[in-house]
Amino acid sequence: MKKLQSKKLVSLVAGSALAITSLFSNYQKAFAWSDEDVHNQEHSTHHFIVNGSVKLIAENKDPAINKPTTLLNQFRDRLDQGLYDTDHINPFYDTSTFMSHFYDPDTQTNYTGASYPTARQSGAKYFNLASDYYKKGDFNNAFYYLGVSLHYFTDVTQPLHASNISNLDHNAPGYHSKFETYAESIQNQMTVPDSGLYKWIASTDPEAWIHQAAVQAKSVLPQIWNETIINWFWQAAYSNYYSSMWKNEVKNPTLAQLNQAEQETAGFIDMFFRVNGVEMPVTVYNENAFGGVSELLGSGNYEKV
Repeated sequence: MKKLQSKKLVSLVAGSALAITSLFSNYQKAFAWSDEDVHNQEHSTHHFIVNGSVKLIAENKDPAINKPTTLLNQFRDRLDQGLYDTDHINPFYDTSTFMSHFYDPDTQTNYTGASYPTARQSGAKYFNLASDYYKKGDFNNAFYYLGVSLHYFTDVTQPLHASNISNLDHNAPGYHSKFETYAESIQNQMTVPDSGLYKWIASTDPEAWIHQAAVQAKSVLPQIWNETIINWFWQAAYSNYYSSMWKNEVKNPTLAQLNQAEQETAGFIDMFFRVNGVEMPVTVYNENAFGGVSELLGSGNYEKV
Protein backbone atom coordinates (compact mmCIF):
# COMPACT_ATOMS: atom_id res chain seq x y z
CA MET A 1 0.00 0.00 0.00
CA LYS A 2 2.83 2.40 0.85
CA LYS A 3 4.53 1.61 -2.47
CA LEU A 4 1.32 2.31 -4.35
CA GLN A 5 0.84 5.62 -2.54
CA SER A 6 4.46 6.52 -3.23
CA LYS A 7 4.01 5.83 -6.93
CA LYS A 8 0.83 7.89 -6.99
CA LEU A 9 2.66 10.76 -5.30
CA VAL A 10 5.50 10.62 -7.84
CA SER A 11 2.97 10.55 -10.68
CA LEU A 12 1.13 13.50 -9.19
CA VAL A 13 4.31 15.54 -8.76
CA ALA A 14 5.49 14.66 -12.26
CA GLY A 15 2.12 15.47 -13.76
CA SER A 16 1.96 18.79 -11.96
CA ALA A 17 5.48 19.72 -13.03
CA LEU A 18 4.76 18.86 -16.64
CA ALA A 19 1.52 20.81 -16.53
CA ILE A 20 3.37 23.86 -15.24
CA THR A 21 6.03 23.42 -17.92
CA SER A 22 3.32 23.22 -20.56
CA LEU A 23 1.57 26.28 -19.17
CA PHE A 24 4.66 28.47 -19.31
CA SER A 25 5.68 27.04 -22.66
CA ASN A 26 2.57 28.48 -24.28
CA TYR A 27 4.54 31.68 -24.62
CA GLN A 28 6.70 31.32 -27.70
CA LYS A 29 9.97 32.50 -26.26
CA ALA A 30 12.27 31.99 -29.20
CA PHE A 31 15.36 33.94 -28.34
CA ALA A 32 18.06 32.12 -30.30
CA TRP A 33 20.58 32.36 -27.55
CA SER A 34 19.40 34.68 -24.78
CA ASP A 35 19.08 38.46 -25.12
CA GLU A 36 17.80 39.96 -21.88
CA ASP A 37 20.02 43.04 -21.57
CA VAL A 38 20.95 45.82 -23.97
CA HIS A 39 24.64 45.92 -23.05
CA ASN A 40 25.42 43.26 -20.43
CA GLN A 41 26.64 40.05 -22.04
CA GLU A 42 26.13 38.18 -18.77
CA HIS A 43 22.43 38.30 -19.63
CA SER A 44 22.73 38.06 -23.40
CA THR A 45 24.43 35.32 -25.36
CA HIS A 46 23.85 37.34 -28.53
CA HIS A 47 25.99 40.11 -27.05
CA PHE A 48 28.52 37.58 -25.78
CA ILE A 49 29.00 36.28 -29.32
CA VAL A 50 29.16 39.71 -30.96
CA ASN A 51 31.51 41.12 -28.30
CA GLY A 52 33.83 38.18 -28.86
CA SER A 53 33.63 38.68 -32.60
CA VAL A 54 34.55 42.36 -32.37
CA LYS A 55 37.49 41.39 -30.16
CA LEU A 56 38.65 38.88 -32.79
CA ILE A 57 38.56 41.64 -35.39
CA ALA A 58 40.40 44.11 -33.13
CA GLU A 59 43.15 41.61 -32.32
CA ASN A 60 43.65 40.41 -35.88
CA LYS A 61 47.14 41.22 -37.21
CA ASP A 62 45.88 42.11 -40.68
CA PRO A 63 45.34 45.92 -40.87
CA ALA A 64 42.63 45.42 -43.49
CA ILE A 65 40.65 43.39 -40.97
CA ASN A 66 41.26 45.35 -37.76
CA LYS A 67 40.72 48.77 -39.34
CA PRO A 68 36.96 48.94 -38.50
CA THR A 69 37.67 48.53 -34.77
CA THR A 70 37.40 52.26 -34.02
CA LEU A 71 34.02 52.50 -35.72
CA LEU A 72 32.75 49.34 -34.06
CA ASN A 73 33.72 50.66 -30.64
CA GLN A 74 32.47 54.19 -31.24
CA PHE A 75 29.03 53.04 -32.34
CA ARG A 76 28.79 50.04 -30.04
CA ASP A 77 25.77 51.51 -28.27
CA ARG A 78 23.83 51.59 -31.55
CA LEU A 79 25.01 48.10 -32.50
CA ASP A 80 23.95 46.78 -29.09
CA GLN A 81 20.55 48.46 -29.30
CA GLY A 82 19.78 46.88 -32.66
CA LEU A 83 20.97 43.51 -31.41
CA TYR A 84 18.65 43.78 -28.40
CA ASP A 85 15.60 45.30 -30.09
CA THR A 86 15.36 42.43 -32.56
CA ASP A 87 14.05 40.18 -29.79
CA HIS A 88 11.79 42.77 -28.19
CA ILE A 89 9.96 45.05 -30.63
CA ASN A 90 8.09 44.91 -33.90
CA PRO A 91 8.64 44.48 -36.76
CA PHE A 92 11.61 42.35 -35.74
CA TYR A 93 9.98 39.89 -33.32
CA ASP A 94 6.85 39.29 -35.40
CA THR A 95 4.42 40.13 -32.58
CA SER A 96 5.99 37.55 -30.25
CA THR A 97 5.87 34.71 -32.80
CA PHE A 98 9.56 35.07 -33.74
CA MET A 99 8.93 33.40 -37.10
CA SER A 100 11.66 35.45 -38.78
CA HIS A 101 14.21 34.18 -36.25
CA PHE A 102 14.23 30.64 -37.66
CA TYR A 103 15.68 29.15 -40.82
CA ASP A 104 16.11 25.51 -41.75
CA PRO A 105 18.63 25.36 -44.62
CA ASP A 106 17.16 22.10 -45.92
CA THR A 107 13.54 23.24 -46.19
CA GLN A 108 14.35 26.99 -46.40
CA THR A 109 11.38 27.69 -44.13
CA ASN A 110 10.69 28.94 -40.61
CA TYR A 111 9.24 26.74 -37.85
CA THR A 112 5.68 27.18 -39.19
CA GLY A 113 6.70 25.68 -42.54
CA ALA A 114 6.35 29.04 -44.29
CA SER A 115 9.04 30.22 -46.68
CA TYR A 116 8.63 33.80 -45.42
CA PRO A 117 9.75 35.35 -43.14
CA THR A 118 12.97 33.55 -42.25
CA ALA A 119 16.20 34.56 -40.54
CA ARG A 120 17.96 34.28 -43.89
CA GLN A 121 15.72 36.87 -45.52
CA SER A 122 15.52 39.18 -42.51
CA GLY A 123 19.24 39.12 -41.77
CA ALA A 124 20.04 40.00 -45.38
CA LYS A 125 17.34 42.69 -45.51
CA TYR A 126 18.79 44.59 -42.56
CA PHE A 127 22.37 43.97 -43.65
CA ASN A 128 21.54 45.74 -46.91
CA LEU A 129 19.67 48.52 -45.10
CA ALA A 130 22.69 49.03 -42.84
CA SER A 131 24.89 49.20 -45.95
CA ASP A 132 22.66 51.87 -47.49
CA TYR A 133 22.82 54.04 -44.38
CA TYR A 134 26.57 53.49 -44.07
CA LYS A 135 27.20 54.68 -47.61
CA LYS A 136 25.15 57.81 -46.89
CA GLY A 137 27.23 58.56 -43.80
CA ASP A 138 24.34 57.92 -41.38
CA PHE A 139 26.31 55.83 -38.93
CA ASN A 140 23.73 55.88 -36.15
CA ASN A 141 21.26 54.01 -38.33
CA ALA A 142 23.93 51.99 -40.11
CA PHE A 143 25.23 50.40 -36.92
CA TYR A 144 21.74 50.00 -35.47
CA TYR A 145 20.61 47.94 -38.45
CA LEU A 146 23.92 46.10 -38.56
CA GLY A 147 23.08 45.05 -34.99
CA VAL A 148 19.67 43.86 -36.16
CA SER A 149 21.27 41.87 -38.97
CA LEU A 150 23.82 40.37 -36.58
CA HIS A 151 20.99 39.23 -34.35
CA TYR A 152 19.42 37.22 -37.17
CA PHE A 153 22.84 35.89 -38.15
CA THR A 154 23.61 34.71 -34.62
CA ASP A 155 20.10 33.24 -34.44
CA VAL A 156 21.01 30.64 -37.04
CA THR A 157 24.23 29.71 -35.23
CA GLN A 158 21.92 28.17 -32.60
CA PRO A 159 21.19 24.58 -33.75
CA LEU A 160 17.54 24.57 -32.66
CA HIS A 161 16.83 27.69 -34.73
CA ALA A 162 18.59 26.19 -37.73
CA SER A 163 16.38 23.11 -37.36
CA ASN A 164 13.01 24.82 -36.79
CA ILE A 165 12.62 23.46 -33.27
CA SER A 166 10.62 26.06 -31.38
CA ASN A 167 9.83 26.33 -27.69
CA LEU A 168 6.46 24.70 -28.35
CA ASP A 169 7.81 21.63 -30.12
CA HIS A 170 5.59 18.76 -29.01
CA ASN A 171 8.56 16.44 -28.50
CA ALA A 172 9.89 18.56 -25.65
CA PRO A 173 7.90 21.74 -24.95
CA GLY A 174 10.04 24.22 -23.05
CA TYR A 175 13.37 22.63 -23.97
CA HIS A 176 14.27 25.44 -26.36
CA SER A 177 14.24 28.16 -23.70
CA LYS A 178 15.78 25.88 -21.05
CA PHE A 179 18.65 25.12 -23.43
CA GLU A 180 19.28 28.80 -24.10
CA THR A 181 19.18 29.67 -20.40
CA TYR A 182 21.70 26.92 -19.74
CA ALA A 183 23.92 28.10 -22.61
CA GLU A 184 23.97 31.58 -21.09
CA SER A 185 24.95 30.14 -17.69
CA ILE A 186 28.03 28.37 -19.12
CA GLN A 187 29.10 30.75 -21.90
CA ASN A 188 31.99 32.19 -19.89
CA GLN A 189 33.54 28.71 -19.82
CA MET A 190 34.01 28.84 -23.58
CA THR A 191 37.56 28.59 -24.87
CA VAL A 192 38.42 31.83 -26.64
CA PRO A 193 38.87 31.17 -30.37
CA ASP A 194 42.51 31.22 -31.42
CA SER A 195 42.08 31.00 -35.18
CA GLY A 196 40.67 34.44 -35.83
CA LEU A 197 37.58 35.22 -37.84
CA TYR A 198 35.97 32.60 -39.98
CA LYS A 199 35.86 32.90 -43.76
CA TRP A 200 34.37 29.73 -45.11
CA ILE A 201 32.83 31.25 -48.23
CA ALA A 202 34.16 33.91 -50.58
CA SER A 203 30.70 35.34 -51.24
CA THR A 204 29.71 38.83 -50.14
CA ASP A 205 26.02 37.91 -50.26
CA PRO A 206 24.60 38.05 -46.70
CA GLU A 207 21.97 35.43 -47.56
CA ALA A 208 24.70 32.99 -48.56
CA TRP A 209 26.51 33.58 -45.27
CA ILE A 210 23.37 33.11 -43.19
CA HIS A 211 22.50 29.95 -45.10
CA GLN A 212 25.98 28.49 -44.57
CA ALA A 213 25.91 29.35 -40.86
CA ALA A 214 22.59 27.51 -40.59
CA VAL A 215 23.99 24.47 -42.40
CA GLN A 216 26.85 24.27 -39.91
CA ALA A 217 24.61 24.79 -36.87
CA LYS A 218 22.08 22.18 -37.97
CA SER A 219 24.89 19.63 -38.25
CA VAL A 220 25.38 20.01 -34.49
CA LEU A 221 21.73 19.29 -33.65
CA PRO A 222 22.15 15.55 -32.86
CA GLN A 223 24.57 16.50 -30.09
CA ILE A 224 22.04 18.69 -28.25
CA TRP A 225 18.73 17.13 -29.34
CA ASN A 226 18.32 13.37 -29.44
CA GLU A 227 16.11 10.71 -27.90
CA THR A 228 18.29 10.27 -24.82
CA ILE A 229 18.55 14.00 -24.10
CA ILE A 230 14.82 14.55 -24.58
CA ASN A 231 14.02 11.59 -22.34
CA TRP A 232 16.21 13.06 -19.61
CA PHE A 233 14.62 16.48 -20.13
CA TRP A 234 11.14 15.05 -19.52
CA GLN A 235 12.32 13.28 -16.37
CA ALA A 236 13.99 16.49 -15.20
CA ALA A 237 10.49 17.81 -14.52
CA TYR A 238 10.62 15.88 -11.24
CA SER A 239 14.30 15.01 -10.82
CA ASN A 240 17.35 17.25 -10.43
CA TYR A 241 19.46 14.23 -11.30
CA TYR A 242 18.06 14.08 -14.83
CA SER A 243 18.30 17.86 -15.13
CA SER A 244 22.03 17.52 -14.54
CA MET A 245 22.20 14.60 -16.95
CA TRP A 246 20.84 16.44 -19.99
CA LYS A 247 22.82 19.58 -19.21
CA ASN A 248 26.08 17.66 -18.85
CA GLU A 249 25.38 15.93 -22.15
CA VAL A 250 24.93 19.17 -24.12
CA LYS A 251 27.64 21.20 -22.35
CA ASN A 252 30.67 20.51 -24.54
CA PRO A 253 28.90 20.74 -27.92
CA THR A 254 27.26 23.98 -26.78
CA LEU A 255 30.60 25.54 -25.81
CA ALA A 256 32.12 24.39 -29.10
CA GLN A 257 29.22 25.93 -31.00
CA LEU A 258 29.60 29.25 -29.19
CA ASN A 259 33.27 29.23 -30.22
CA GLN A 260 32.25 28.55 -33.81
CA ALA A 261 29.58 31.26 -33.68
CA GLU A 262 32.10 33.91 -32.60
CA GLN A 263 34.38 33.15 -35.53
CA GLU A 264 31.55 33.05 -38.05
CA THR A 265 30.08 36.31 -36.74
CA ALA A 266 33.49 37.99 -36.94
CA GLY A 267 33.66 36.89 -40.56
CA PHE A 268 30.18 38.29 -41.21
CA ILE A 269 31.14 41.66 -39.70
CA ASP A 270 34.36 41.70 -41.72
CA MET A 271 32.34 40.97 -44.84
CA PHE A 272 30.17 44.04 -44.13
CA PHE A 273 33.25 46.26 -44.27
CA ARG A 274 34.67 44.46 -47.29
CA VAL A 275 31.43 45.31 -49.07
CA ASN A 276 31.17 48.90 -47.86
CA GLY A 277 34.76 49.98 -47.22
CA VAL A 278 36.31 51.40 -44.09
CA GLU A 279 36.74 55.05 -44.83
CA MET A 280 37.11 56.75 -41.48
CA PRO A 281 34.42 59.44 -41.33
CA VAL A 282 35.16 60.20 -37.70
CA THR A 283 37.78 62.26 -35.96
CA VAL A 284 38.84 60.57 -32.76
CA TYR A 285 40.24 62.82 -30.04
CA ASN A 286 40.55 60.08 -27.45
CA GLU A 287 40.66 56.30 -27.57
CA ASN A 288 37.52 56.07 -25.44
CA ALA A 289 34.79 57.17 -27.82
CA PHE A 290 32.12 56.54 -25.20
CA GLY A 291 33.65 59.26 -23.06
CA GLY A 292 31.99 61.80 -25.33
CA VAL A 293 35.28 62.92 -26.82
CA SER A 294 34.80 62.07 -30.45
CA GLU A 295 33.08 63.96 -33.21
CA LEU A 296 31.11 62.46 -36.07
CA LEU A 297 31.80 64.80 -38.94
CA GLY A 298 28.68 66.11 -40.61
CA SER A 299 26.07 64.74 -38.21
CA GLY A 300 26.40 66.59 -34.95
CA ASN A 301 25.45 63.42 -33.07
CA TYR A 302 28.80 63.16 -31.33
CA GLU A 303 30.32 66.37 -30.05
CA LYS A 304 33.73 67.19 -28.71
CA VAL A 305 33.79 68.15 -25.04
